Amino acid sequence: MKSDNISYRYDEEKMAFLMDREKLDNPRKALDFLLDKYWWEKKFNGTPIIPAQNPLGKEPISLPKPPPIKLSLEEEYWIEFTQAKSQKELTNSLLAMQADSELLPQIKARLKSRSESLFDKFFND
Repeated sequence: MKSDNISYRYDEEKMAFLMDREKLDNPRKALDFLLDKYWWEKKFNGTPIIPAQNPLGKEPISLPKPPPIKLSLEEEYWIEFTQAKSQKELTNSLLAMQADSELLPQIKARLKSRSESLFDKFFND
């Protein structure tokens, strides 16, 4: 079923990241992807909304939960950075990221520049 047309604004960097990571070719598909992801994670939650009857018996058919989404190394490091409780912890995380041979130099540079704002919170406290 199609919905009415709607217009929406979005953060271009986030949209580009989502479209690149999920191999989507337009913002509409990205929105559909996010709606579907939300449906499976929050609303549907792995159990049927209307219990379907098993043709072999009386018990309802239970549907499997979708597999968890694997985070990229960049996302894992960013979460680690944002959860750091001290400047030393954040510095150690940055050093580990710099030593990680699986990360591309561009991703390391992007994470390093993004993490600079996190250091400010330790200096301003």
